[in-house]
Amino acid sequence: MVASVSRGGPACRAELRQDDTIVGPAGQPVRDLAGFYRGLWGLGAAGVDVPLTLRRGSDVFDVEVRSADRSQLLRKPRYH
Repeated sequence: MVASVSRGGPACRAELRQDDTIVGPAGQPVRDLAGFYRGLWGLGAAGVDVPLTLRRGSDVFDVEVRSADRSQLLRKPRYH
């Protein structure tokens, strides 16, 4: 389940919403968070398109999310 979506991040750009349920990446159903990440990382390095199947309420649909290196999305330290 999507707990939150960071503004400007890959999930936000793909219009994922809080409380969406991720059925699985690339058509592979997952049972837990570790299985989700194994499927995600198995698709390639950051920058790859990730096909996801989502459940939102009673609707089930597919979206594509471009993966990103999380460290590139974090705030950088400010030096004086």
